Amino acid sequence: MGAHDISRDLPGTLTQLEVRKEFDKWHAEDRAYHGQDPYSGSWATINSITFPTNEHFGTFQEAYDYCLDKSQKWEFACAVKYLHLTRTQTKAPTFLGKPHKNDGMVNDPVIIRHYPPSGYGSGVDNSRLIAADQLREEVKVKLLDLFEKDRLEGRDAQAAQQALTAYLRALEKPETTFEPKQVRELRKASFAALKRYAKTHHMFTELADTYRKRLYAYDEKRDLRWLVCGWAAS
Repeated sequence: MGAHDISRDLPGTLTQLEVRKEFDKWHAEDRAYHGQDPYSGSWATINSITFPTNEHFGTFQEAYDYCLDKSQKWEFACAVKYLHLTRTQTKAPTFLGKPHKNDGMVNDPVIIRHYPPSGYGSGVDNSRLIAADQLREEVKVKLLDLFEKDRLEGRDAQAAQQALTAYLRALEKPETTFEPKQVRELRKASFAALKRYAKTHHMFTELADTYRKRLYAYDEKRDLRWLVCGWAAS
């Protein structure tokens, strides 16, 4: 039988004794639920908890890796403190005077595809691209033009690649005659279309990144938390 990692975190204000009591509660609850199953993959398969260091870790991942390295299957899990990062958005752009929720219709954090009530869901696509209100007019125009060019050239690059792939697959059939010139032309067209798309996509991404950093802001707060982690038999 094997084992998998299991973890939970707790407020950093708890003492070691209080953390141990929490672990004992998880162990008892899982034991009551799973019974004597030695491979339940739960806290019931871990006998105890240990505190291998008094130092705290800078990130969750550092604490997680350390705990897994120090923990022993069947025997004990480890508990260490780490700095938990909470990121709160403090500034975001608006579109047509309103904040935009990520509802699956966002094309880019500085541009959305706007669906008026009369068009969305009615079978009539009268949507249009909208740039963030906070951008200058000349920037909006440039971003929207680049975005549309990026979309069209991406579509052309995909079509050119599909044409090449379709011809190469057709060559697998005995009735298809191999035409070296046609293969060269298809490959040349595919490469040229991909090159155009890559250049435009890079230009749009670079410009959008510049303004995205100005339109969005976040407040970061770090507080100490306990991570309890170990190997559960399964």
